Amino acid sequence: MFHLTAKADDFRILSLDLPENVWALGFAQTLRTSVYEGESTDQDLLPVFAYKGKHGYILGPEAGLHLYKDSDWRVDLFAAYRFSGFDKDENSALEGMSADDSLDGGIKFFWQRGDFEAIASWRMDVSERHEGDEAQFEFGYLFTSESWKLRPWIGAKWQNSDLVNYYFGVSEKEATPDREETVLSDHWQAGLGIDTSYRVDNNSVFSFSLSEMRLDTDIAHSSIVEEQYMFKAILSYQYQFVEGSGGSSVDFSNDFFEGDWFYRVAGGLATEESFNKIIRGRINFEERNTGITSVFVGKKLTDEFFSLPIEIYLKGGLVRHFEQGTQPDFWEYVTAFKGYYSGFPWSDRIETRLGFAEGVSYVERIPIIELENVESKNPSASHLLNYLDFSIDVNLGDVFSKPSWKSCYGGFSIHHRSGIFASADAFGNVDGGSNYNTLYIECQFENKL
Repeated sequence: MFHLTAKADDFRILSLDLPENVWALGFAQTLRTSVYEGESTDQDLLPVFAYKGKHGYILGPEAGLHLYKDSDWRVDLFAAYRFSGFDKDENSALEGMSADDSLDGGIKFFWQRGDFEAIASWRMDVSERHEGDEAQFEFGYLFTSESWKLRPWIGAKWQNSDLVNYYFGVSEKEATPDREETVLSDHWQAGLGIDTSYRVDNNSVFSFSLSEMRLDTDIAHSSIVEEQYMFKAILSYQYQFVEGSGGSSVDFSNDFFEGDWFYRVAGGLATEESFNKIIRGRINFEERNTGITSVFVGKKLTDEFFSLPIEIYLKGGLVRHFEQGTQPDFWEYVTAFKGYYSGFPWSDRIETRLGFAEGVSYVERIPIIELENVESKNPSASHLLNYLDFSIDVNLGDVFSKPSWKSCYGGFSIHHRSGIFASADAFGNVDGGSNYNTLYIECQFENKL
């Protein structure tokens, strides 16, 4: 929780009161003081996913596989997205410098005896950004009551010189009369904090975390660092899709690949209209006809959501962007939760569904329509943004009186990326985004292993 340059660790609070084999969807609001020259605070509002299973886990931007697990020990192979550094576009003191996010991978050792736990991990940059290494050690104790859980902890971490200089050093070419060259060596940091969670009911859990970290003295003397201590607060909410809650028929004890699934193929064109205008019927296309094709797969998690007849799926998608010569074509990667409501009076004759998805999207390049949409309002765009999907479809078996087609649906959807109105530092504080009008076919199937 004390990692300035590894915000993925913020989301370990999601596991504080998360049962085995349960998926969760929610949000996290973080507020932290910044140690960088010219910055005071840093905040994010992010959607979060969480899952703890027999073979692996997802905690926000970190996911892992269990290599070994018994009553006391667990060894995980993990990957984590590192939201890092400073907002160089908004801070004149850091102008001309670069410190990008990275994807890290590593191994984690977890030991628990009673209510005491210890964690040791090692991670490295697999995206070739900072090309550094980091080791972490943490010790905590868990206090529990009927509704509350409380975990105080202390910890330390080591970072090598490559990672430290990437985020806190100043190279010769970055030096200015007001910013002297700073070359740093390997270092240790220390931190402490407390995590707490409160279970409202079978589905809803609120979590809150407070922590403070202390930078190494050498880092604190860097010409771009203003403070040695950083305080952090995180408030999160998660809705847990617990088996049996609200009449759910989904068996969460099954292997992940078993159960009800769907696959969807879609294609469409970009539009300059905003998301809310498209919903109100403004279906226009931008003149260059830039567009996308996509393939999604999804697994059903529950039949009800907040006691409403809304089916919830976890879905992932691979999207190909066609930029019509404005720049090279590229790939987009999406993970989201998708809900479907079909309780309309006419659905017994022609089943009709409204759908809405919330998730995250990462693009290899910024779409040209997105660059033009945000450049007038933002210093820069972001590869990682919030993802929304709004859809309406009908059952093809009902429409064409073909019982063999009853598992397939055809419809319209909006493929949307945005920065949540510039509310998230992790999304580059982007105001604006992009929209694509698409047509799709989606078919459901039951997988039995």
